[in-house]
Amino acid sequence: MFSLKLLEVRAFARSNTIMTILKFIVPALTIVVLLFSLRIANFSSHGFAPFGFSGVETAISTGGVMFAYLGLQPIVSVASEAKNPQRTIPIALIVSVLLSAIIYVVLQVAFIGAIPADNPSWGTLIDVVSDALVLTYALAPISAYAFRRNAPDVPRPFFLRGMTVIGPVAFIIASLIVYWTGWSVDSWLLGSQLVMFIIYLLARKKVPTKAVSFTQQVKSSWWLVFYYAAIILVSYLGNFGGIGAIKGVWDQVLIGVIALITYYWGGHTGLPKAILDEEDIDDGTTA
Repeated sequence: MFSLKLLEVRAFARSNTIMTILKFIVPALTIVVLLFSLRIANFSSHGFAPFGFSGVETAISTGGVMFAYLGLQPIVSVASEAKNPQRTIPIALIVSVLLSAIIYVVLQVAFIGAIPADNPSWGTLIDVVSDALVLTYALAPISAYAFRRNAPDVPRPFFLRGMTVIGPVAFIIASLIVYWTGWSVDSWLLGSQLVMFIIYLLARKKVPTKAVSFTQQVKSSWWLVFYYAAIILVSYLGNFGGIGAIKGVWDQVLIGVIALITYYWGGHTGLPKAILDEEDIDDGTTA
């Protein structure tokens, strides 16, 4: 069994290396091809930053910027297989971010210079996918915060220092990215989650309660209900597809306040004691 698992890990590592190389080769070749069709006039056809700083913020969520960095998640996913995760994970993440930034900046320059201005956009698909994935990853800091409270003695091969600052700041940034996606996406994506929560309450008799009581499950979920509802409200009143009732940058300030409230509320209302797999405890977990 051990030999089989070892072969599986090695096979995954080799295949992951090959896929990573391909992910760099494909955009590199695309850059080379596009540069042969570069039109300098494209860089000034609409003036410099025609939509101002809000356009930059919107592009992070809807222009594919956030989507481009989602491929870094496997580094954390296979962290338990690393020989020295405390050293290698930060190096892998920093190097990957820098290389990705260089490639995607050059790729964006090549696209702007080579693609006609009236080319159809795939922004709608990117909006939805990016928003959903960012929401998934945004909950990680709250989970880590909760684990440090209810499972402080669990061995951690990788321990992130400065989590008291990094955690809430990361959640605020993730919340802003979700907000920048705009009312048209946030309203139905987050709204559908609230509808699912109502269905969950109505189907309480079918909810598994062997490990955690239904009352505790609901108690540990209210922070997420508050978060979704608050983001929807500010999105409707704000300046990213909303009615613009909140002027200036105050909509984003509100998002930051909501994120902070949610972060500490979620971290403090997790399970009183973490329920972990015995195998996970033996191998160590990261939080």
